[in-house]
Amino acid sequence: AGLDGVILGFNVADGTEVFKYQASAGINAQAAVSGDTIYFPAGGPLLPSAAAADPQPEMAPGVLALSLGGEVQTPAGATPED
Repeated sequence: AGLDGVILGFNVADGTEVFKYQASAGINAQAAVSGDTIYFPAGGPLLPSAAAADPQPEMAPGVLALSLGGEVQTPAGATPED
């Protein structure tokens, strides 16, 4: 995860990309883990990158919670890609 707002997940066994999520703000601090959930603080500026959505979503800071095996719930301004 980075200031482009893109959160990537990878398979630890072979390194393949498992998911990609475009947040509505840049990820500006370390993620936190609790059980099967990872929390991402999204409050930084959205900086363009090759991996970011085009056009980028309107900035909307918040905390994102991604759960193993969870369903995708899209808040206003965010775009799940896989």
